[in-house]
Amino acid sequence: MQNIPLLFVQITPECNMDCSYCPFSYKNLTTKREKDFNLQQKTIESLFASPLFTDSSFYDLIIYGGEALIYFEQIQKVVVTYKKYRKNGVITLCTNGILLDEKITKYCKENKIHVAINMDGNFDVVKSIKSITEPEWNKLLNNIKFLQKERTDFDFSTTITPQFIDTYETNIKFLESLSPRMIGFNFLRDKEAQAKFGITNAEEYLKKALHIVYAYNSPVNFARIKKETAFKNETQLPDCICSGLGMTILSNGKYTTCGIFSSQEAESIDELLKFIDENKHKLFSLNEPNKEIRKLSTYGGGCAKLAEEDNHLFSSLNASISQNQFIHEKL
Repeated sequence: MQNIPLLFVQITPECNMDCSYCPFSYKNLTTKREKDFNLQQKTIESLFASPLFTDSSFYDLIIYGGEALIYFEQIQKVVVTYKKYRKNGVITLCTNGILLDEKITKYCKENKIHVAINMDGNFDVVKSIKSITEPEWNKLLNNIKFLQKERTDFDFSTTITPQFIDTYETNIKFLESLSPRMIGFNFLRDKEAQAKFGITNAEEYLKKALHIVYAYNSPVNFARIKKETAFKNETQLPDCICSGLGMTILSNGKYTTCGIFSSQEAESIDELLKFIDENKHKLFSLNEPNKEIRKLSTYGGGCAKLAEEDNHLFSSLNASISQNQFIHEKL
């Protein structure tokens, strides 16, 4: 396998919030991993010493959690290790923004780290789905203002809930007023998440959500997945590593993918790639959804925890929007 552009590093599965749809919330966390930062450092070094490290691989580092900023010192160590091998690599820090402060913001600016903030709308929407208090909300807004002041690029990652859909115009205006570089959208993809929001008709919900994405088509949305290997034969490949996009190093130092096989934890790269090779025939396609995917996935890649009929529905809609995106942008 060659030219994997994305390297994901999970600092921790822990989080300081409890969002109702999030797999890392206290209520939803099913995969508990121990932290071993020393082993994580060794694993990163091993990855860059492996045959997967090529002239065009791992030019994007995505640091995430849980909430990665709980362990800011480990973030710093990961960045130092990464820059040993990719001085000009692009680094993105995913965060809910609550723990951002002036010190961290300046660190991000100095190290050219892009900040991706989970921001699901205005306070009325957010407080209905997140364990956030008004003082925390005000702190988050102040942190965003400081990012603006320091001219540090930041994006919003927005989950499209029914509440967001119902007050779409208000929410979009609010999010835009904070001047992010872009607004990216996430869907409530599995039945468990949808049930928590009273969604009884998944097809109707997904069509409304996709309509929003079509209506709000930021020129840089989907920038991270704009790789030629992600779109072949007019079919959106469902898994990042199978389409050559990403490798993930977990908080316990083990390897996994950033997509469908994200439930697998391997001690070595060879072990993970062997597993993928032996099981990739089980991946669903647009015409042949396969319920075995439930056994292989946790929450990654947007295909997680889906039943057979859900796979077919979501993959069809997802492929439709991806196809239009790629065609229009002529990648």
